Amino acid sequence: MASSSQIQGRTPHTTEYDKEKNLFVKNLGQDLRQEHLHMLFRQFGTITSCTIAKDEFGNSKGFGFVAYEKREEAAAAMDMMNGSMIFNARVITVVKAQKKGERVEMLKARKESAVFVTNLLKTLKDDEIKTIFSEYGEVLAVKRSKFPDGKPKKHAIVIFKEPADARTAIERASGQVVRNLVIQVEMARERTPSPPSTPSPSVTPPPSVTPPPPMGLQYPPVHPALFHQYMTQMAMMQQQIMAQQFGQGSRPQATPSQ
Repeated sequence: MASSSQIQGRTPHTTEYDKEKNLFVKNLGQDLRQEHLHMLFRQFGTITSCTIAKDEFGNSKGFGFVAYEKREEAAAAMDMMNGSMIFNARVITVVKAQKKGERVEMLKARKESAVFVTNLLKTLKDDEIKTIFSEYGEVLAVKRSKFPDGKPKKHAIVIFKEPADARTAIERASGQVVRNLVIQVEMARERTPSPPSTPSPSVTPPPSVTPPPPMGLQYPPVHPALFHQYMTQMAMMQQQIMAQQFGQGSRPQATPSQ
């Protein structure tokens, strides 16, 4: 049985940090607790640390970290759980965790390697944009902005492997004609979102109602030998969530018909 220190996320004495044993899990939702996260991942091996990130008020940030004793256990968990739907109907992402310094360096390098392209033809596909900009260096990704209905906008972000290639694209591609449109290329940068509009004083907006999350049980792949144990764990987790929503007592019982 797992110790209380494991469930609460306090790491016992370990050797040097090994990113092959540490996983980053996101899109957990606000209602999932550390013990739930532990239950989801303990089927793959011995967990040495399990924690959910929280804000200054103690609320979950919707992501957490799980560390295993062995590399192969972490690899199995990532392979089986990444992209799976958990009990609160959320599809989670599971990847190798990085130290803060590594994440900062990676984001900094990516920021310096990304260009913002405007005035693109809306019918231009992502692979066509990639082909056009591959003339200036190796392109890792193209992120096309889209409207809510899924139709593409006239701008995109192109991410190069090397910052020097991004600078070359800005110097050489900006002002070029692509499919009869003159495109503009500049260094990508964070854009501050526009402030929300203030409703008219004469109009009373309807109250905001947030529906409760679906409570139907959804299960990620589980080894047949562990299925009964896993079903029991999921049932316990759902009961805990229901208890949180309806109070400390049991679920309200329906009045039997006379």
